[in-house]
Amino acid sequence: MANFFKSSKAAFILFLITGILFLVSSYSSWRYFLRFRKTDQDIRFYKEHDPAKNAQCGFASAEEARPEGKRKAYVTTLPNPKDPGRLDRMQEKWKLAYPELEMQLIHSFRNSGRGLAVLVSMLYAVKQAEDDDVDVAIFLEDDAMPFAREDDEPGKWKKEFDEVLREWPTNSAALFLGMHSISTHHPVDLHARVNLLRHGYGAYAIAVRKAHLGCIRDYLQYTLLNPLDSRCLIYNHDIAWWKSDRLFGSQAPAYVATPLLVDHGEGYSLTWNGIRGVESDWMGRPDYWNIYTYETSDRRWADAFYDVFQRVVVSGILLLALTKIYKQLKTKPRFTRLAAH
Repeated sequence: MANFFKSSKAAFILFLITGILFLVSSYSSWRYFLRFRKTDQDIRFYKEHDPAKNAQCGFASAEEARPEGKRKAYVTTLPNPKDPGRLDRMQEKWKLAYPELEMQLIHSFRNSGRGLAVLVSMLYAVKQAEDDDVDVAIFLEDDAMPFAREDDEPGKWKKEFDEVLREWPTNSAALFLGMHSISTHHPVDLHARVNLLRHGYGAYAIAVRKAHLGCIRDYLQYTLLNPLDSRCLIYNHDIAWWKSDRLFGSQAPAYVATPLLVDHGEGYSLTWNGIRGVESDWMGRPDYWNIYTYETSDRRWADAFYDVFQRVVVSGILLLALTKIYKQLKTKPRFTRLAAH
């Protein structure tokens, strides 16, 4: 009986500590859920409805936003001895999809700083687009392949691109034609052709209007001087610009083409030192909303709420167990003392 008393007392203390921790974590998770939802709603609102908070990048005028303006693509390329034919394959695909699109090569370089070469190359491309006075600049990497097939009717890709440009809001600093691990503020509406982004990965296919080239240039120059991680020389501007204090986090909204218009081609990646696309679940998929990594704000809210619910349930179970153990501790020693007499 004494062993039972000791084990019950230890279990009581253990369950009490665990229950307190779960109750505290449940309260913290609930506060996080409410704060996250409020912050996310505020960001979504001002990105769509509050011009004052989008003034840092400004608005494109009706003339600048017209889809019939001058377009030009700037292709960042780096010699790849393990995939020497990639640029040729890319150019052939684009000639098939959009033969009249002018393309200029921006030659990159290898560097020890992660993301530095891509950052500098894109900065140079943006400055070149400003000098060329284009209405819409399309920034591509040499593995960016349009979602186009040989049996497509002529001009199909350009027609879809025109439709996306017409739906692209004039306060948006960038339109992502392709990316992965996408998170949006709204569920997908295929009739809208674009979706407001929370974040995503990849900078291999981006369209920027003339009115916002200066804003993109300023951001890239800022990132060049303020790396994502200055100790390890990690630049990764395509990750940094989603942070809350940077370009797409708080200064200007970004949108994603829906469905995607540009794919990330397979091949050897010098960045990742391996072949990309072998086990990818997103390459070759314009329907990003059907990939398990896709999420919306509502889904994040639901996941956060479910996490709180789980913690509350576990806390309730622990409290029931504590009640039972407490009753045993209260009654068993009494019987032990009576038996002793």
